This record gives sequence, C-alpha cells and structure tokens, in this order.
Amino acid sequence: MPAGMASFRFPMKKVFIFIFLLFFSFRTTAQTGFNKKYDLDMPLVALMNITLVEDTLILYGVGVDTPSLQQGITFVKLDTFGNILDFKFLTDSLGDKYILELRYQIIRTSDGGYAMVGNLHERNWGFLLKTNWQGDMLFFKEYPDPLVKNIHQRNILEINEGFLIGGFKQKSDFTNDIFILKTDKSGNKLWEKSYGQPGIQDFQGSLVKISDNEFIIGGSHQSPQNTPISQKWARAWLFAIDSLGEVLWEFEESENYVDAGVAGLNPAPDGGWIYCSGKTEIFSANDWGSRCQIVRRDSNFNLLWTRILSETSYSTNSMVDMKPMPDGTWAAVGRWSTPIVPGQSNYLGGSVHRLNDSGDTLWSKLFTAFPVSPNGSENYLGGLVVLPSGSIVAAGYTRRFAPPTTQYYGWVIKVNLDGCIDTLCVTSSASVPVKEEVEVVVYPNPASDEVTFDLQSFKGEENVQILVSNTSGQVVWSYIGTADNRNMVNWATTDLKSGIFFFRVAVGDFVGTGRIVLHK
Repeated sequence: MPAGMASFRFPMKKVFIFIFLLFFSFRTTAQTGFNKKYDLDMPLVALMNITLVEDTLILYGVGVDTPSLQQGITFVKLDTFGNILDFKFLTDSLGDKYILELRYQIIRTSDGGYAMVGNLHERNWGFLLKTNWQGDMLFFKEYPDPLVKNIHQRNILEINEGFLIGGFKQKSDFTNDIFILKTDKSGNKLWEKSYGQPGIQDFQGSLVKISDNEFIIGGSHQSPQNTPISQKWARAWLFAIDSLGEVLWEFEESENYVDAGVAGLNPAPDGGWIYCSGKTEIFSANDWGSRCQIVRRDSNFNLLWTRILSETSYSTNSMVDMKPMPDGTWAAVGRWSTPIVPGQSNYLGGSVHRLNDSGDTLWSKLFTAFPVSPNGSENYLGGLVVLPSGSIVAAGYTRRFAPPTTQYYGWVIKVNLDGCIDTLCVTSSASVPVKEEVEVVVYPNPASDEVTFDLQSFKGEENVQILVSNTSGQVVWSYIGTADNRNMVNWATTDLKSGIFFFRVAVGDFVGTGRIVLHK
C-alpha cells in the first residue's frame, strides 16, 4: 500500500454469533467505566459541561473556595479513568460571582487553548473567558446590557473572525429573546442581534456551525411567564443566520408540545436533523409535567419519529445533550425523576441513552452518584463526550436531599458501548450480525487540504453515507449520495484546523469506521 494511505476493513458476509461473545471480546481491551464524585477540597463544586481533547477530559463548572467562600470557575482535567490531572480555580478580580448553568459551553480553540461563556451575578451581564492549554487566563471580556433583567449566555463557536456567542435575555416585560453576539479573536464585540416574537418567551438551546456563512440556532417559542397552566404552550423553533446575523430560513413546529425545545442539535447523515427535546403534558389547571424525548426530522423538517426516554412526567425532567457515536448510533444524556411512591425513596437521576438512527432505543439507563437513601438525591448531567472506543463520558453535579451531607459535588460518569460501568455487565443475549471485511482506502493520512475515500469494492451507483466528527463528537462534515465514476468521494478540509477526526462510512447495509489525522 502506498505511503500515507490507511486501510480499513468493512463487514460483508452475514453470520451470527451471540452478543456475549462480542461482549467478552470487546471488554478484554476496552477501558472500564466509573462513577465518581469530586469535591476538589471545596464546600461546593458543580460541573456544567465537558469537552474532549485527544485522551484528556476537560471539565468546566463553578466552585466555592475556602476559607474566603468566594465563588469562582473550576477548570479540571481528567484522564479517561477519572483521575485528576490538573485543576485551576479562577475568581473575579472584583469579587463577583460567576453564574453558570447546565450546558454552558467550553470549547477548544485553534490556538490550543479554551474559550468558555457564562454570566456575572452582581454586574448582571455575560462574559467570555479565554485561557491557554494549562487553564491560565489570557483575557476576560464582559458584555454589559443595562436594558435587560437577566442574561443567559450559554453557547460559543469559534469562527474565522473570532467567536459567535449565543443565549437569551429577559427583557423589561419579563419575556425572553434569543441573541447572537459576534466578537473578534480578542473578544471585542463586533455586533449583536436579537431574534424572537414580541410578547412571548423565546429560548435558545443549540448553536451549530454548518459552514462559514450558515449557523443553525435551535430553540423554542413558549407562552408568556404568567400564562395559566391549562393554557400554556411550547413549540420547537429552528432558524439559520449568515455571518452577518441575517436570517436565512426558519422552521417552527405547528403543533403545541410535539417538541418543546431544541438541545443537542446535530445534522444527520441524510441531511436531516436529530435533537433532544421535551414533550409537555398538562394534567390539570395546577399540574404539568415533561417527558424526555429525542426528535428526528428530515431535511425539510418533516417529523420522522420521536422517542420517549423517561418513565415519568415531571417538571424536573429534561434532556440536555446528544452526540454521534463512532458506529453511527447516537448518545444522549438528561435527567428524570423516579416515580413518587409512598414509603419508597425518590430521586432525580442522570440518564444516559443510546439510540440508532431509526429511533430504536438500544439501551436507556438512570444513574445516581449516591446510593439511594430514604431522603433521595439530585443528580444532574450537563454534557457528554464520546471516546473513540464508543464509551460515553458525561459530567454534571450531585447532592443528597438531606444529611449526613447536602454538599454539592462535581459528578462524572463513564459507561461503555453497552451502557455499563462494570465490565461484567451484559445487557442482552440477542444475536447480532458479524460480516466479512472489504477494504476501503482513505488517503492521504495524515492529510492537509483534501481526503479521498476510495470505495474500491463498491459500485458507483451504490448509496454512500459518510459522517466525520471531531474528538468532541461534533459533526464537521457529512455526505450522502453516490461515489464518482472512479468509486471515490472527496472531502475538502481546507477550513479545518489540525487535529484527529473520526469517520463512519455506510454503503448499503455495511458500515465501517476509522480515524483521520489533519496536519496543516
């Protein structure tokens, strides 16, 4: 094989073996999972999100220092076994408190450092914090807005010119509008635009880059704050803007409560969309609840399927994030409360799920950081990453409802491809197909400006689907169609930075995965 080419084997011949044999083979090499709490020698730690850089887990949250009791930002590095590699605690020079919520983002930047967003409590405006690789602060930018009551600055993307920051703001009439703020590389504000309808609540949940001139915002329209429960409504809302903030297109769900919001938005291989949402249920004039669900739409936003993931319908139930898996399935995390049964403990658990693209739930599990006690506990997950092995790592925070301790702990959980922490866990005895391999050549590897997928063993008219994601699980390129007359598909990588990427290629009934290195 020529230098710079990588060969990957595709399954072909269908035979069947029991999954416990696959299970045993997988676990002889795979890492074990873990379920860990972290206090970082602080009286309060709450992790809000997670990102992955090669084999290092980067965690972002808040903590309270001792003995000063000053609240600040926690920046933590873990290895994939849950061991602490490094920890930084960053405080505001004026003594203000940093306000973060679940899903507030931290991203790896092209210079090797990190960028993260949130809010300041007393000054009541948003911030952008930029650090180097070690977590040392490079700059801290604040974005005052004296005309609003509250700011929720939660999403961030790096773009060629600088950064796009997204969230929503509460206006003087107590309704919310979505906003997008654009900065230069130093965090200086270039422009800000608001999006929404007057007199209602507009919430933002996702911000996704499609190209240098198209960015997708996922959110919702909802009834005003004081609307009686029996008259409440919510509808999913997605729209795209260009690099100047102008709206390119928009979609709004026509029916109330089909999906009440958009979080963890991902482009699907067929050009459609998949995302986390909630299905609101009105029980009476004084009682309502929400069911956790996943929504799948085609490229024209027609509803393909929804999948309910929670057993209960409570107002505390929520889905927060979703990422693609290396094998073409999807991982999602959220939370839901167990049923309230007299005489039994009730708790809010962190939920982890794996689904295929047809909406079949492969497994769905609820975890708690504490052993279930008579008083119960709260367990929140704010984001997830997917390791190349297929293991899922999610981060958040946890606390018991009552003594012996009510302390908040940072919480990180890792499960394998079957949703198991213990390597002896077996989830099914069903049979699965195992197929003979066919060679697919990917070159050059490492690559610079272009990668070629050479589908030597397939005809040009075969349907081809290719999905490429970065180490954080974000889809950076997708393709659906046919190979050219040379049985090849080309991927232009000029707009991407150096790094490691993972691909999934599906041709007919056959699927294969591999890794590509970009070196600029």
